[in-house]
Parts: sequence; C-alpha cells; structure tokens
Amino acid sequence: MKAFCYNTNGQFIGEVDCQPSPLEFGEWIVPGMATSVEPPVEKAGKVRVWNGTKWVYETLAETNIAE
Repeated sequence: MKAFCYNTNGQFIGEVDCQPSPLEFGEWIVPGMATSVEPPVEKAGKVRVWNGTKWVYETLAETNIAE
C-alpha cells in the first residue's frame, strides 16, 4: 500500500510504501504527515495541497512554497 506525503503547508511531496501492522492483520501503518488518499494529477501553475480531508489545487501565489 502507498501513502502520499505532504509538508507542513500540506503540499504533496511524494509517496512511500506503508508497512503492515504487526498488531492488526490486514491493516497498514500510514506515517505521520501522510494519507492513503491519492492526490490528483499535476496541473501547470498549481500545487496539490492536503486540507485534512481531501486534496485540493492551489495556485502557486496562494500558498507558501516549501523547499
């Protein structure tokens, strides 16, 4: 299973492989600052931002760009 990571501004920064839970069969461990919800495709001039519930597009001017 994949998890989709975001930075402190909620901006998508990449994906990681989740590890199986050693305590609950069939469950996966999703790391902090990540979600199992896949982000939408990239759009020119936009960043993908996790708002705590879903991914949204924001224009580059609306959000702080983290390096």
